[in-house]
Amino acid sequence: MIRFVYIEVEANPNCAALDPMRYRELGPPSVIMRVRIFDRREEGEWCAIAGVGKSSDERWGPAYVRKVEDSGVGVAYLIYGGIWGIRLCPLDRARSWSFEEPDQWGEPYLLLTDAGDVVTADADGP
Repeated sequence: MIRFVYIEVEANPNCAALDPMRYRELGPPSVIMRVRIFDRREEGEWCAIAGVGKSSDERWGPAYVRKVEDSGVGVAYLIYGGIWGIRLCPLDRARSWSFEEPDQWGEPYLLLTDAGDVVTADADGP
């Protein structure tokens, strides 16, 4: 049976809305502790990450990584959080999560191609 993961993010203070996306699952989800991105620095930077929920009771929660099939690159790693997306902050500037913190930014989700750019809570990785 082919299984899919669906991602949809509402418009919110963290990031822009994202229309529903569907990816074919290639593995179970894992809680992600940090991620390396290359958007702001050519050499990459390690970032803390959180999932962002809608209600104040569950505003800052875990983010997840799941191995998926992507039509553009084949195998990829989907990084996702709550209904309001994910929040990132460089590790060397990490503070409490806040929409007002200038060193933090939100994204609906990330799609990475290298498992080495993800550190999970469990020893098995993505």
